[in-house]
Amino acid sequence: MANLVLVLGTRDDISGMESGPRQVMTEILMLIDRYDLYGHVAYPKRHGVDEVPDLYRLVAKNRGVFINPALTEPFGLTLIEATACGVPLIATADGGPRDIIGACHNGVLIDPLDIGDIQKSLRQALTDPEQWQQWSSNGLSNVRQHFSWPSHVEQYLQYVNQLPQRRVQPVLSPLPKAPAADQPDWKVPDRNRLPSADRFLICEIDNTLLGNQEALQLLIQRLQEHGKSTGVGIATGRNLQSTLAVLEEWRFPMPDLLITSTGAEIYYGPQVVTDTNWQRHIDYRWQPNAIRAAMEELPGLELQPPDCQRTTRLATTLWI
Repeated sequence: MANLVLVLGTRDDISGMESGPRQVMTEILMLIDRYDLYGHVAYPKRHGVDEVPDLYRLVAKNRGVFINPALTEPFGLTLIEATACGVPLIATADGGPRDIIGACHNGVLIDPLDIGDIQKSLRQALTDPEQWQQWSSNGLSNVRQHFSWPSHVEQYLQYVNQLPQRRVQPVLSPLPKAPAADQPDWKVPDRNRLPSADRFLICEIDNTLLGNQEALQLLIQRLQEHGKSTGVGIATGRNLQSTLAVLEEWRFPMPDLLITSTGAEIYYGPQVVTDTNWQRHIDYRWQPNAIRAAMEELPGLELQPPDCQRTTRLATTLWI
């Protein structure tokens, strides 16, 4: 039904390529020979940047289709380029292609591991002229609306303008109680240094950050001298309440970042704001009951007290 052009980057000598690309190229040549596709497949050795648009336009002129059967595709710049030249798409149902075809309505998503699915989609694109024209027209009109620089900047600015209207919700757990009148005030900074710091000190608490009062005071002094350029973070197995309490006890300034419960929870100072995106991320397909059941069969493992447990963390002790 159609000839095949394989754009595989540039090369001088297949034998001089790295092992991975060399293996792929060798397999392609063997497949061409096995199925006697000589005269139907092109695999140019190199192409210049200025030749790329011509390749897409040649495909569009011959009413062809651009196919990206990658197993994964983070964004898909080549799909945007093909769309801008009026070429319909057949692309993996993963990552960027889902957004591109969803916005431009200019092709079909396929399972890259399903040969039958790929064959069906290619046959439709190559034998149905009305469908081809509809996909081509949709791509040309929608790609400018959704993926041009002006539309990208406009959408970006819309999100930026909404930021002042979004209120940051602090964690429900209150900050530690205020110190007594005869104690120096516990230092809680007005602003988080995450946006301004160009380096970060991340450390554990017990016998690392804390444990030597003289050294701690020297560290605090150095951090204050660096001002906004150096941020401070805590990474600990303690829960949030325990972490805040021990930091107050040792009079350590409120960190900009708190990673507690062995990474199960992340908070941002000084208002101790919960990172809800991280919670959603690690909660995905989390099956604590199944894990508990599996651990019951392991000798020497014992669950720690309830106050050590978290929604996305099972704290255990191993007795040897």
